[in-house]
Amino acid sequence: MGRLNKKNMRNLFFFLSFFFLSVQGCSSVGGVGGSVPTEEPSEEESYVNMERVALVANVATFDRMIIEGNPDEIFSRAADEDVEDKLLNAGVISVDGEIYRVETDISEWDVTSGPVAVETSMAAVESGLGDILNHNDVTWCGTPARGDRFVTAYLDRYRDAFATNEEYMASIDDYVDCGTGRP
Repeated sequence: MGRLNKKNMRNLFFFLSFFFLSVQGCSSVGGVGGSVPTEEPSEEESYVNMERVALVANVATFDRMIIEGNPDEIFSRAADEDVEDKLLNAGVISVDGEIYRVETDISEWDVTSGPVAVETSMAAVESGLGDILNHNDVTWCGTPARGDRFVTAYLDRYRDAFATNEEYMASIDDYVDCGTGRP
């Protein structure tokens, strides 16, 4: 079991915030004899969850680490010796022989099943990704930087910079590919 430190507490906070935001229902109250229109918000009006943006940036960076590096070495540097199994059980990674693949579509992860539910919880997955990024470097964009610092630099620079999730996804893709982060 991992230690409960400041970073793990922050990850737990982000997870719980994301969870409660996700399960909150919306209600509308119509006037007397009237109804509230049920138009879908435009793309520009869509809600951007910065915790989810951070998770996507972590996953994109981890994916590139796996592509650029040696997965065995990447996992061996993590403090949690079971992190690879946790990510496998949650569907974050799959292995076919010597080929590792990262599932970058978070909705495809199985964070509710597995041998021990707590090990495949979103908090465990986020903690595992944080552990990997904390102990491995981004080496493909010039001067090596620790993975967690690479992601933090992106988040510090682009927090609240875009209006839509799609803009953030394009920005993250560009940033992880050594661009400016401006799509």
